[in-house]
Formats: sequence, C-alpha cells, structure tokens
Amino acid sequence: SGNLYMAAYGGGLDGNLRIIDRTTGASTLVGSFNGGKEVMMMAFPSTTPWLSLDTTNGSVPPSGYVDIEVTFDANVNMGGDYFADIMISSNDPGHPEYKVPAHMHVIGVPNIVTSTDSLSFGDVYTGQTDTLFVAFMNDGTDVLEVTDITNSLGVFSTNLTSFSVEVGDTQFVEFYFTPTETGLRTDAFVVASNDTGNPSYYIYAQGNGIPGTGLEDELLGIPKEYSVDQNFPNPFNPSTTIRFGLPEVSSVSIIVYDVLGRKVTELFEGIKTAGFHRVVWNANVASGVYLFRIVAKSENSDKKFVDVRKMILLK
Repeated sequence: SGNLYMAAYGGGLDGNLRIIDRTTGASTLVGSFNGGKEVMMMAFPSTTPWLSLDTTNGSVPPSGYVDIEVTFDANVNMGGDYFADIMISSNDPGHPEYKVPAHMHVIGVPNIVTSTDSLSFGDVYTGQTDTLFVAFMNDGTDVLEVTDITNSLGVFSTNLTSFSVEVGDTQFVEFYFTPTETGLRTDAFVVASNDTGNPSYYIYAQGNGIPGTGLEDELLGIPKEYSVDQNFPNPFNPSTTIRFGLPEVSSVSIIVYDVLGRKVTELFEGIKTAGFHRVVWNANVASGVYLFRIVAKSENSDKKFVDVRKMILLK
C-alpha cells in the first residue's frame, strides 16, 4: 500500500476520483471531493480488483490536503505486470484532469503436476519399443518452463525434452522403452523446470527386456489375434492415441462417433500390415463423450474384428 497526497491551494478542490484499468479500459468511480466542506465519498465495486483506494469520506479544504491510502493486492490469478491509472478530475483550471499511474509486479509460481511419477513398461521384446504417456499439468500462477528431461540409460527415452505449459493447461509427453538385451532395467527421468518448489522432478521408469520364443511372429512383434487397446490418455485434451494389433494383413477402418451415433471423423481407412499400429486423434471438437469403432477384415482369410470403445474429451 501507499499514500496518494491531494492538496488544494487557494480555493477548495471539487472533483472526482476514478481508477482506469489499462488492460481492460474499464473505468470505476471510487470517490468525490468537494472543497470547503466534508462530504461522504461515493464508493462503487472496483473493476480493477487488485487496486483499491481508501476513499470512504473526506474533503480538501482551501490550502489543505487529504491522504488517500492506495492498496495493491497481489492475490491475483497469475504472475506478471499489472497497470492502472488513478484519474483525478477537478475544478483546478490548470489541471482539470490529473493522472497517477499505478504499477504492480507479481512474481508468479508455476507448479508442476504429472499424471504419474512411475512408469512400468512390463515385458518388452528386445529390439522392440513400447510407449507410455505422461500428462504434465501446471496448477500454479505462472507459466511452467520445462528446460530439460534427462536420464542415464539409453534404452529409455522421450519425444520431448523442453516445453512450456500455461497455467491450467496440459502437455502430453511420450516415454519409450527399447531394450537391447534381456533383463530388468530401471532408470529415473529428471525433469528440470522453473518450479522453484520442485526444480528437479523425478519420474521413475522400469521395463523388462525379454527374448523372442523362436516363433517368427513373436520375434517380429506380430500378435496372434486381433486386438485394440483403450485410447491413452483418457480423459484427454486435445490428442489421444489408439493402439491396435493385426495378426494378418487387413483392411482397417477407425471412425469416431458422438453419443448420438453421428459420425465425427474418420481416423483411418485403408490397408495395414500385420503387427501393432497406432493412430492419433487431435480432437478439434467440444468436450464430451465420444466413441471410436474399429473394423478390421483380413485380406487373406475370412477373419473379421469389430470393437467399440468410449473416449472422454475434457477441455
């Protein structure tokens, strides 16, 4: 807080006191002055909630003055710079309108939150890659800046090592395990960021490399039967991944519907080789519940696979 000093020399001061928010342009009448006698100030709800004036009553008599307490409230949603103008209009012929600039700098605090701090890849064939997703969220009051993600073992990796997350937003990051030999492997990803309370955030990873059984399909990572996994992440915003397995070369159709059965988008239509595949939906639709339907038909036999899964988009 601080003091705004108002003085009148000669005659009394008549006028109004306003706060103008420079960002929104909103103007708020917070008080009036009348020279020569004391008057009750006119107080209205402020459109600049971080700035207030102590103007409940007072007057500026001839050759007198009045102190007004100015309060800056840093309890705002985000860090950054806040500007406003305190406008004084009066019957002073030399300065009929007088502006007092107000500035407040708030040091925001980002806060890193993740959907998990432990990754378990399970059994993965040597030479193959498995993927897990982690949602990075920021529930602080300033932009979260992740500057680096490091780890020790080369069998674990990630698709992003630096990114920004606005307040209330989410960033999805892929983490990979590609074993080069058999055996259990453990590691820790160190996430460096500007979160002063947790500048080095740890995500622990574990995976077990296993050999093939000697069967050609397992060595190639080809499933024995048709399958589809639940999309991940779920709920999601704005993108999610659908993983499916084909034991044979197949024609595949993946379509998204809303809960009323109306077609929203076609994610894939075409031929896929035997193996595991992924499609990503970058949803540019409203929040809500959606369904995806996969239909796979073998190109070499009469095998057919149909499945429907529910997805939740939260924005």
